[in-house]
Amino acid sequence: MASMLIAALFCVVAAVGSSQAPDCISEPDNMLCCVLEPETGGCLLQFSELPYKPCSPACMKRYQSLGYECYKKYKVHAWWENMERQCDPQGRVEFKPPTTSYVPSYGAAKAISAACPCTSSRFVLVLLPGLLFAALS
Repeated sequence: MASMLIAALFCVVAAVGSSQAPDCISEPDNMLCCVLEPETGGCLLQFSELPYKPCSPACMKRYQSLGYECYKKYKVHAWWENMERQCDPQGRVEFKPPTTSYVPSYGAAKAISAACPCTSSRFVLVLLPGLLFAALS
């Protein structure tokens, strides 16, 4: 959830202020100060080819924002493994696939309602008044 929030925030920042680079001298922890490898579609941090280079706070934030698609594409890549080892040594960051709100309809609700006598007009007109009368008596 946190990585999705950071990714969404990054997208907003990138869309709103894409022409304005962060001041990495006064804000060294800004995740935009951690450079991405352009050849990877922004999925790998630039330092990740160096196995023992420490991960800065800015790069830790950037790593969390990479998202599931980058994880899925590069998780077995040596550079991804370096990033993971340096930027998330406790293994707290989880890259989860996006959830969907789509619920498939197999027609089960229609089959149930067709089999239930409660929905027929005959039940409502004939049996329901009798049940009400019996309940009130």
